[in-house]
Amino acid sequence: MQVDFQPYRKALLVSLIASTFLVTACGGGGGGGPDDTSVALNGDEAAAADGDTPDSKAEISAAATTTTSTSTWSFLAKEGASFTVGTGKTVRYGAGTQWIQKTVSGTAACTSNFFGSDPAFGIVKECQLLNTVTSTTTAAQSIFTTQTPVTTNITDGVGVNYELGMRFKALVAGQIKGVRFYKSSKETGTHTGRIWSSTGALLGSVVFTAETASGWQTATFATPINVVAGGLYAVTVNTGATYYVATSNGLATQIANGSLSTIVGSNGIFGPVGAYPTQSWQASNYFRDVVFVPTTAAPAPAPVPAPAPAPAPVPAPAPAPAPAPAPAPAPAPAPAPAPAPAPAPTPTQATATLSWAANPEAAVTGYRVYYGTASRTYFQAKGAGIAIGKVTSHTLYALQSGYRYYFAVTAVDAAGNESLYSSEASKLIQ
Repeated sequence: MQVDFQPYRKALLVSLIASTFLVTACGGGGGGGPDDTSVALNGDEAAAADGDTPDSKAEISAAATTTTSTSTWSFLAKEGASFTVGTGKTVRYGAGTQWIQKTVSGTAACTSNFFGSDPAFGIVKECQLLNTVTSTTTAAQSIFTTQTPVTTNITDGVGVNYELGMRFKALVAGQIKGVRFYKSSKETGTHTGRIWSSTGALLGSVVFTAETASGWQTATFATPINVVAGGLYAVTVNTGATYYVATSNGLATQIANGSLSTIVGSNGIFGPVGAYPTQSWQASNYFRDVVFVPTTAAPAPAPVPAPAPAPAPVPAPAPAPAPAPAPAPAPAPAPAPAPAPAPAPTPTQATATLSWAANPEAAVTGYRVYYGTASRTYFQAKGAGIAIGKVTSHTLYALQSGYRYYFAVTAVDAAGNESLYSSEASKLIQ
């Protein structure tokens, strides 16, 4: 990527200076002080950001379930013997293919007198109990249902491969059973699906096998990945031979299905193969998806054991008569108990929203956001900031409380040229 602009291009970009770069922290407590509220940009550098907020209006849909019942007969008693069953049980009496049945509660006799007739005269008979087992299966969910890519067989050149993906939110707890991706007809090679946490930690991977020539491909994890309600995650699949599919602005608005929804802002992510992608372009949908099964029920709480009964008191022997004792001295007052130590604070996570005044200059087509816990030393290398569109705010998630974070933004033009860092803003996350 070029960094130095032509003089006229640089002049245009330098003119894109917002009057205020505002950082607002939320979710983990208030900010540090007045100096944390806003930072004015100087006249030498540009700044910006983008909206990256999960849609708070997303609703939880009931997961589709399938209920099946299986019935079998089991031996209960020999002819002439008695048996005992629970309330309202179905019992049959007979042999071979000749049976009569009756609803029974409690104790009964395995005889023709009890059942009212002899269904197999002259044959040794028995009684059997009807057992019915009911099972419920929760249907798997994916975000994309009927959507198909607008453009297929896209390539950026021989040997140019990417890790392509989508950021999403699980509205309920459950398990990710597998990964899906839409295959271009010219795409070949080996594909690996990966699930990442919101902070870029790899949670699991699976290699696709037995792929078809094109269309949706699915790979199943040997061990499903557990996810929490409200958690933010990313699913990615690499390109194997440079070809992929995409729909520009396909993730610009939220897509939701069942208990899953996409994240609006900085979505449609890409980066080097095998690494957590941090860049995005025009909210493109690269058709990477998951196979998700919601948790059907919370586990029952462990039973609280009943307290052991106190032992019966043993009567003390009667004391022998003794002279009256001298009066005992008054007991010293018991020392006051030491106060219980205050519990250690639990680290919390918060978000920080960056915002700025928009500039109408047409030369800038997007921005990149950088942040870290040391001034001018950011988690992202120059050129690898969080790529966003030409908008006026951006929200960062999972910031650790108790740290001061520093933020800066660069401007990017259509050719990919990037400006200097903006003046720096900071926020103490509490």
